[in-house]
Amino acid sequence: MEAAIEAFVASTGRRWIRRGRGAKRGSLLKLADSGACVYRPILWEGELIASLGARARARGDETARPLLIGKVLDSGEAQRCRDAGTAFLDTAGNALVEEDDVYIFVCGRKIAAQGGPRVAKGGATATASGQRLIFRILIQPDMLNATHREVAKAAGVAVGAVSAVYADLEERGFMHRGNHGRRKRLHREDQLQSEWIAAYPVRLRRKLRIGRFSSNDPQWWRKLDPRRYGMWFGGEVAAERMTAKLNAANCILYCGEHEQSNNLRRLMADHRLRPDENGPTEVLAAFWGAITTHPDPDCVPPLLVRADLAELRDERVTEAMDALRRIDEAPHSI
Repeated sequence: MEAAIEAFVASTGRRWIRRGRGAKRGSLLKLADSGACVYRPILWEGELIASLGARARARGDETARPLLIGKVLDSGEAQRCRDAGTAFLDTAGNALVEEDDVYIFVCGRKIAAQGGPRVAKGGATATASGQRLIFRILIQPDMLNATHREVAKAAGVAVGAVSAVYADLEERGFMHRGNHGRRKRLHREDQLQSEWIAAYPVRLRRKLRIGRFSSNDPQWWRKLDPRRYGMWFGGEVAAERMTAKLNAANCILYCGEHEQSNNLRRLMADHRLRPDENGPTEVLAAFWGAITTHPDPDCVPPLLVRADLAELRDERVTEAMDALRRIDEAPHSI
């Protein structure tokens, strides 16, 4: 259990507080700082996720949630735990912890052959500006070697944020410098992507929401040319178009800053959309500069689509997320 807790701290920068009294002293865990829930650790080794979930629920009680702790989970096992809503930690730093104001999901990490991962200190990269900047350099790594002013403009952040984020990335081993410190490049990019996807719902996405809408035609977006309204498809629609591994049921649109209000009014009028807090169409503010993505210029970058899908509790998205990860690994133009 100790190894899993240490790996969690290393991969997320978050700590656990031990709870319990008397004979049970230290037998319960609570996430430090903002965690509101108490967890009862349940150790496992070599069991199926389905049986683990059943055992966790059987051993849970009204005051403590079950927390599975043990072996290294692969991405498929981690996703099945997520679909079942089962919190877990493993010895590679993969984890799922979800509360009202906390969402942590890390998957795909493996135990390093030498040394261990650096602790995420929650510094400049943990801010909304940091998340904007990291997203920009993840989809366009060559931006690392542009001027700070150019990077700031492309990411939509203050120039001063660039130095702070770069220093944080370098300290945590995500950025290396070449000869004479001039040429910069990303390192452990897969892990940085996983961290960004896990942080996006809490640190950035909630600040981007414009509204939710509904229509008499549940598939209205199939006839939509989003760029006519300064928008791009995200979420399920983008995943369907990019991978053909998913039949979209809901629509996410990211709206550019230029004439945003006017474009939204035109969209609503042309497609008879009405405000609806529970509607299947969500409009969010785009937070990056002008881009062209592969394979579909009508969609946001695959990394952002993966982050949208990661919020869904649905097994059907797993295959699409794997396909999107492969697209991310392929060369594409910006």
